[in-house]
Amino acid sequence: MTIFDILGSLCLVNKRFLLICLSYPRFQLDLSYIKKNKQFDLFCDQLTSISSQIVSLSFSDQNDATIPCKIERFSLRFEVLSDIFSNLNSLYLSHVDPIM
Repeated sequence: MTIFDILGSLCLVNKRFLLICLSYPRFQLDLSYIKKNKQFDLFCDQLTSISSQIVSLSFSDQNDATIPCKIERFSLRFEVLSDIFSNLNSLYLSHVDPIM
């Protein structure tokens, strides 16, 4: 299961699991596993609630042609990463357009 499935499922079970999920200190998220734009946007909306716990973000699927679009959508939503993701140590981007 991906981290998105785990978080989405566990957070809905009960308040105890929600608190456990929200207290985990070191999320390493690969955002390339979200295939649909609507799901991607919904997940990005939720990232602010755990932003201080995210230490790694990745857009890394070499076979996913939607990665450039996701990177652009993400960068428009979160313009200054250091302000929002205060503990971010690692950011991996594949398919980066040189103009970006």
